[in-house]
Amino acid sequence: MNIFKKRKPPQLSRSQALNARPMKNEALIWKKGPDGETIIHFPDKKDKLLKFLVKLFPVPQRRRLVLDEIGSFVVDNCDGNTSVKQLVDLLIKKYKLTRKEAETSLFTYLKQLGQRGIIGFEIRKKEK
Repeated sequence: MNIFKKRKPPQLSRSQALNARPMKNEALIWKKGPDGETIIHFPDKKDKLLKFLVKLFPVPQRRRLVLDEIGSFVVDNCDGNTSVKQLVDLLIKKYKLTRKEAETSLFTYLKQLGQRGIIGFEIRKKEK
């Protein structure tokens, strides 16, 4: 048994994935830009290599990510109360997408945000 082997996250069923409730990482700084886009500021990492590189190269004080209109719409609705299924329905209604287009693009986008630590998911055992 390799104790250093990274565990794979448990696989969710389609139903569990649709009932998951995404929520924003409150450790990040969330702001709205002048055009309504969402701007996410990441806290600085304090390590020796970064401190050394900052002395050599000018870098911004904080890293940031600016989301476009659709990305901002999705993240604004990641409140811990809205399920992925409800987000799909909102995307279909607002942007006139097919269910398949909305589900496919939303699943991919939420997975990327989750991997970067921008959002987390609440998985409920049974949906009422």
